[in-house]
Parts: sequence; structure tokens; C-alpha cells
Amino acid sequence: MGKGIEHHPDNRKLVDEYNELLEQFSGLISNRSDLLNNGKPNLEALYMAALGEKKYEKFELEIEVRRIKRKIDLIQQCINRSEPVEESKIEEQLDEELEQWTVELEELYEKVERSKQEVKLNIPVKNFEEIRKVYIKLVKLIHPDIDPSGELLQYWDMVQQAYERRDLEELKSILLVVEGKGGVVKVPPEENELKLKIKGLKERITVLVNSVKEIMSSFPFTIADKIKDKIWVEDKKKELGLEISRLKESRMELLKHLEFMLEPGKGDAH
Repeated sequence: MGKGIEHHPDNRKLVDEYNELLEQFSGLISNRSDLLNNGKPNLEALYMAALGEKKYEKFELEIEVRRIKRKIDLIQQCINRSEPVEESKIEEQLDEELEQWTVELEELYEKVERSKQEVKLNIPVKNFEEIRKVYIKLVKLIHPDIDPSGELLQYWDMVQQAYERRDLEELKSILLVVEGKGGVVKVPPEENELKLKIKGLKERITVLVNSVKEIMSSFPFTIADKIKDKIWVEDKKKELGLEISRLKESRMELLKHLEFMLEPGKGDAH
């Protein structure tokens, strides 16, 4: 498959260090990609499949409560200005003001339904280790941080897209093309240049390590173990249930107040 690495005996120690760093760098690139394109979506799907319906119900009530509160405010403004209350105009204004919230609610519903299907049809990726090996080879050959001025950079976006799709045949095809065009992991021949490359790789590795740590310390990775714990899931459902009950009580009180405001002779809205 590959043509191997160009070695330079005079810089053997530096070459070995460079190659080790290159392995570490490409492994980190692969790990980060797996976390973002596989781990994160899978965990989010599990989370939404388990708690999505309750979260949707809560969000729907939050929008409704917000709408009623805003309607009360607008009616009160009319009363304060001694203007007639035109409910149809107020409803139009509310539709406009809450349009984004409504869109987000629809998106949440779609996400919940999609997550249910994803969890139900969860199919393990075949040949994942082989896919990862081919991807790592391509990282070494054409990643922008390795060879920013390389002629083969045009293939990098294709590599990323194929890897996200877990398309082994596409990755193999790109590798064949890259190697056919002279792609080879090159070690700089000059000692100073090699040292600069090593310094740059170390800096990039530090950035990648911190990036992976940041990803792992953020949602949904923070609930990776919990989401598979039935007791934790049930406790979260109870918490959401209590919040939903409070929102329903708030909605009821607000509707009573709104009805009072709109009742002729009482709220002075007419």
C-alpha cells in the first residue's frame, strides 16, 4: 500500500521522535473525530430517546406560559393607555414574537422522534478498526497541519466526509489516489527544519489533548454512564415531571388572571 517513510540516518533520533509524534497526532485526530461524529450523536440519541418526551412537554408548557404572560402584559398596556383590547392583533403579535420558540419546539419534536428511531435501529459499524487505520494513514499524508502547502490537500474534505459516513471503500479509493500521486509521509531532511516540525507537532498535540478533554467534560459525555442507568433515568423523569406540574399550575393561575382581565366590567379590558 504505502511507500513508507523517508529516513535520514544523520537525524535518526529526531526522525524516530517525529514518527512517534506523527502517530500520536493522527491517533488524536481520529479519536476527536470519533467523539464528535459517532460518540456524541449516539449519546444524544440515547438521552433524547429516554428523556425527550418529558423535555418536549416541559418546553411546550414553557412557551405557553410565556405566551400567556406576554398577552397579559400587552392587555395591561392597552388598559393603561385606555385603548380597546383587540385580541386578534395581540395574537398576531404573539405569533410573531414567539415564532423562533415555536420553530425550536418543532425541531425538538423531530429530534425526539429521530432519536427513538436511531436507538431502535442502532447498528454497529462494520470494519471500524480497518476504517480507522486507513483514516490514520490519510491523516499522516494530507492533513493540513502536517503538510499545509501540499498538493494533495484538495482530498482532505473528501476524507473527512467519507470517515464521518464510515465509508471504508471511499477511504481506500482516496488512499489509492493519494499514493498514486506520490503521497508519502516525508520527514524533513534538514535538522533545523525537522526540529521545527517536531515543535509544531508537539504544540498541535497539546491543543488536541486539551480539545479531547474539553469534549469529554461537556454534554453529553458527562452523562455517558448515567444515561444507561435506569434508576438515574427514572429520577430525571421525576424531576422533569415536577417541573411540568409547576408549569401547569402556573399556566392555570395565569389563565384565570387573563380571563378576569377580559371579563367585561372587571379587568377594564373592554
